[in-house]
Amino acid sequence: MKTFKKRIALFLCAAMIIPSILGLLPCVSTLATASAATKTTIADWTKKLTVGVQGTTEYISLEGTKAKAKYTYTSSDTKTVTVSGKGSYATVKGLKTGSATITVKQTLNKKTTKVGTVKVKVKAASLYKDSTYTCSIGVPEYQYSVGYFVEYRNEKATYECTSSDPETLEVDKEGIILNAKKAGVVDVAITETYKGTTRNLGNVKVTVSAPALDTSAPIEIGTDDYLDLYEFLTNAESHVLEVTETDAAGKEATALIERSYYDDDTTWYYSYHSLTKEGTVLIKVFDKTANLDLGTLTVNITASVSDDEDSDY
Repeated sequence: MKTFKKRIALFLCAAMIIPSILGLLPCVSTLATASAATKTTIADWTKKLTVGVQGTTEYISLEGTKAKAKYTYTSSDTKTVTVSGKGSYATVKGLKTGSATITVKQTLNKKTTKVGTVKVKVKAASLYKDSTYTCSIGVPEYQYSVGYFVEYRNEKATYECTSSDPETLEVDKEGIILNAKKAGVVDVAITETYKGTTRNLGNVKVTVSAPALDTSAPIEIGTDDYLDLYEFLTNAESHVLEVTETDAAGKEATALIERSYYDDDTTWYYSYHSLTKEGTVLIKVFDKTANLDLGTLTVNITASVSDDEDSDY
């Protein structure tokens, strides 16, 4: 009987202690999660790459790398794609059109495992879709190159741009716009020469627009208002303007209006901050950049109601 009671007591003690001990041990799922969190993987944004033939270098990046591990990168077709790297990232270069697979492996504690693969596609240079550009008459303030429309540019090739109408749009061989002479639509052809072979990439459609001044209706404005001339101009950004102001009698309108601008030689904008008294001002605008007379803007100045007179208090 005593032996039986001892067995019962031991069983009850074990029933109370064992759950407590098991509670201190990590569960299988916790261990699996911790293991997955530290697993070396290929960064999502580098699992699929597209590069140009002899184009800009792309990169493979690894996440969760181990300090003591070694990593190798192998191309399935070294005549199409080359890869170079030993650590957490590698560089990828395209040699000719086609595709290849980069296999990444990890060696840790004398054990080699496969990290994953990267699909690489190599494309020949081409033009971006909807390759169009719009500029205004006159030499641009900054030198814009139509050659920017080449996608997957071959760094070892040469590119040449030719305007279909140099009398409207003049470009150099690199596609830099030298002068937009008159309004119109011009096709700029771009060719690529690589290893003695020249091929046509296509055309960039360039629209040359003429600057214009909206003179459809007189401007009604108060004496304490602000007038920005560029609100009524289109296709004239950064153009040098020659502006004269006269009254209805054809005399200089300095008594009616004052203007402000950067300087006389490089006029980037005209604004009128002091409309001194009532009257009509005729603003004649000549675009020196485009060498065009844009017309005359009529401004009717009326007395503004002061804040005190306009207040209900």
